[in-house]
Amino acid sequence: MNKKSILLLANFRTGSSDYSYKLATDNNMHWLPEPHLESSRLALLDKLISTEELFVVKLMPEHIDLNNHYQSIITSDCYKIKLTRESRVDQIVSHYIGLMTSVWNSRNKFARGEIYIVDIDIDKIKVSIDTILKNDKIFDNLNIKFDKEITYEQLLNNGLLGTRHVKIVPPTNINLIKKVIEKEYDKHR
Repeated sequence: MNKKSILLLANFRTGSSDYSYKLATDNNMHWLPEPHLESSRLALLDKLISTEELFVVKLMPEHIDLNNHYQSIITSDCYKIKLTRESRVDQIVSHYIGLMTSVWNSRNKFARGEIYIVDIDIDKIKVSIDTILKNDKIFDNLNIKFDKEITYEQLLNNGLLGTRHVKIVPPTNINLIKKVIEKEYDKHR
């Protein structure tokens, strides 16, 4: 990569935290996942931009309008990567389980427990569907030329994940969750 910084613009539940960490580590750059979530990350982003130091920043499309720096990064000459997922249903299932358990990623594959179930909550399923589809729509309306477009499935198949987080054990009722989500998602197609 011949540009100074990397923007990873990703929809939720695409392995973006792990992949952005790998990009930063492999390229000896600062790692800034969703800087708006912590004031110290925003301060570091401000410093890195002003000193022109190398960094990898990970954002979701819905984050673009949260900070002026994000707008300037998107319009800059940084290396831009778009990360999505081939299976929307699997993506929504993953988002829903994260939403219901409040465990989004971990270094411990048993972070949610070895055996557990996740309650079925149609309203929260709709939130997960809306979140994924909202970010897909934002992607569709962006006028950005990406240097690279990749999917979560390609990351998995090419060994580009697994550097910081592990896949967490799914709930025992994942097949039921998936069936309910498929039925609800069909209403949005």
